[in-house]
Amino acid sequence: MSAGSDIYLADTGNNRALVFPQQGGGTPALGSATNVYGQLAFNLNAPNLGEGRELFVYAGQVYTAGNTATDSPGGGVAVDQRSDPPHLYISDKYNNRILGFRNARKVKPGDFADYVIGQVDLSHSQVNAPPMIATSPTTRSFSHL
Repeated sequence: MSAGSDIYLADTGNNRALVFPQQGGGTPALGSATNVYGQLAFNLNAPNLGEGRELFVYAGQVYTAGNTATDSPGGGVAVDQRSDPPHLYISDKYNNRILGFRNARKVKPGDFADYVIGQVDLSHSQVNAPPMIATSPTTRSFSHL
């Protein structure tokens, strides 16, 4: 799609749209995109905008051995009652992370998590981060927990 002097290209595999400046004839200029939509930065590609206040816990049906379709279980929730105030932990399954909130009593819709377990920061959602290799789990990474 072209808008003004820029060309917008869908990068669906990375869950984003990239903006390239046009050169003569309406073709994208060689080189890098100048803007990104749908992600907070060029190096991110979460299926939802990774800010630390969204969850991706249900992906519909999954296929198991024998090609049997079953509902995919969602994430889990835990409250640490031993801490004061009690901490809330939410398993954000398909973002491969656990979101943590310092005060379970005050969490409301739209709040950002206070910390993340299993990712380098709240903006990332890669499998087994780091090194982001599905077959290389580490002591601090998750894959669809």
